[in-house]
Formats: sequence, C-alpha cells, structure tokens
Amino acid sequence: MDVKQLAAATGKHLAQGFLVGIGLMVAVLLVATVGQSIFTNAMTPKIDPASFLPDTKSITEKLIVSDVEEMKAGGQTYFVGLLTNKSDRIARGIHIEVDLFNKNKFVDQYSTYITGSLSAGESQHFKINCGCKGEQPAEHTSYKIRVTTSGF
Repeated sequence: MDVKQLAAATGKHLAQGFLVGIGLMVAVLLVATVGQSIFTNAMTPKIDPASFLPDTKSITEKLIVSDVEEMKAGGQTYFVGLLTNKSDRIARGIHIEVDLFNKNKFVDQYSTYITGSLSAGESQHFKINCGCKGEQPAEHTSYKIRVTTSGF
C-alpha cells in the first residue's frame, strides 16, 4: 500500500470514527435528557397548596356573635355585641357586617373590623356605627349579622 492509499484509508477510518462518536454522543444525550425528565417527574412531590390552608368557611362558623343590641343615642344608630372565637386557632382580620332589611328587602349594610387578633376561646365586644353623624341609616325592620375573616 502506498502513502496515498494509506492516507485515504486513514482519513476514511477517522471520518467513520468521528460520525460514530457523534451518533453515540447524540444517543447518550437523548437517553440522559429523557431519563432526567422521567426522574424529575417521579421525584417531584404532588402537593396541593390548599391542603395547607385552613377551611375559612368552617372556621368563621366558629366565630360566634351573641348579645347583639340595636341602640340609638345622640342621633346615631349602632349595633353592639360580643364576638367569641370557639375555634382552636387565633383569628385575625375579623370583619363583622350588619345587613339591614325593611320587610325582608335589603336596604343597607354597615361593618367594622376587630383590631388585632382573637385567641381561641377569647371574646371581644364590638360596635358597628350606622349612618354618618346626624344622618340616620335607612329605615329597617330587621337585621342580620355576618362574620368574615381574612386569615387565621
């Protein structure tokens, strides 16, 4: 074999080796990528964020309003009452609303916030002012009180 033939054969073998190497590298990268994707999906925990949040509806049902009275004094109308936390958690961001009705028709709404927090078993008085000074709330025959909260 002469030098030209040897160089051609060597070049051919190098080219084949290079192509085989690239093919193997592509195959290894493909297997690694697919394997990593499968591993990541298998190892990623499936967590429902809502499972860490309290059921605020059931908790607000444990914020009990009692001893409510509608009072009128000095040209103003207001509601006073007692709020008791009968849940086992601290309540924060408590909002108390009073809806006024005239013969079962909604006519107005007023509200107040309880400042700070209310520990489990704790009670706190509240007062909801209706209307502005010198201005009476809408005429009403009944009312309903509702408690909401932004967090526990």
